[in-house]
Parts: sequence; structure tokens; C-alpha cells
Amino acid sequence: MKIRKSISEGYECKVFIYQNKKEEYTVISIPDLNWSIQFEDDLYGESLEEHLVHSLFNLVDESLARELALRINQWIIEM
Repeated sequence: MKIRKSISEGYECKVFIYQNKKEEYTVISIPDLNWSIQFEDDLYGESLEEHLVHSLFNLVDESLARELALRINQWIIEM
């Protein structure tokens, strides 16, 4: 499990990322937002980013949702 800190425009949170390579899925959690999501590892790139934006948009404004989704997507690519 990787733990990353996202700092942006006055909002700071920890993002927990767990990748299960054997079963090919990833779980992302942001406890400060009481939010988590699980998805298959074949979802990546722009598709993943849009999926994350739609899920996060229910909890935060669109600009923050897009920023978090972009960062999470980048962190997953680096893993």
C-alpha cells in the first residue's frame, strides 16, 4: 500500500492506494472524504481519470475532483 499526500488550494488529504497485482485490481481511499473506490487494473489513462472525477464530484467541487483524479492517475502510473 502506498500513502500519498495531496496538497492543493487550501485542501490537504492523504490518499491510500493498494494494488493487488495477482488479482489485478486497485483500491483507492481518501479517509478525510469517507471515499473509496475499487476498479479492475484494465481501467487506466483518461478512462480511469474520468471515472475518478465522476465518483469524487459527488463529494467535492469539480475543480478539486479533477485535480485529485489527475494526481491519483499519475500516482497509479508511477506504481
